[in-house]
Amino acid sequence: MTAGTPDAAPEFILTRDSDVHGRCIALAGSGVPPGPSGLESDVDKSVLRMTVNHHMVATGLAHPTFYRSLFTSLRAELATVARQARESGLGNGSPACFPAFLAGVQDRYSILSTGERRAGLQHVVEITDGQTLKMTRPAEDLIFDEA
Repeated sequence: MTAGTPDAAPEFILTRDSDVHGRCIALAGSGVPPGPSGLESDVDKSVLRMTVNHHMVATGLAHPTFYRSLFTSLRAELATVARQARESGLGNGSPACFPAFLAGVQDRYSILSTGERRAGLQHVVEITDGQTLKMTRPAEDLIFDEA
């Protein structure tokens, strides 16, 4: 992109932690930031709804990733919009390198409904016909460990 209207728009990134692989856990949003840069800000559902994270889950473009440090109210909001997107048939896609990614990344998480602790997403994602990805558990049933 070389030009756009407006030339600039307010955006923000909210973070306070990283996962076990050192990846930043963050919310990215547009609009007026919920607080001054560099200071702690309260994140409630109204702030969450301003984020690309919420938009991508609500439109079926992404599954939510729940970490233990995520507030229960925010997890419930993302779980609700994920469920609505799934029930509406939104979202679809399969990156060519996804099977290798599933086999190589050892994210640690718990399955809430069974109490199981797991490592590796291959335990909760099926790949059929080389093109179709299907989670075997709803995203809202998983909570990932932080660093």
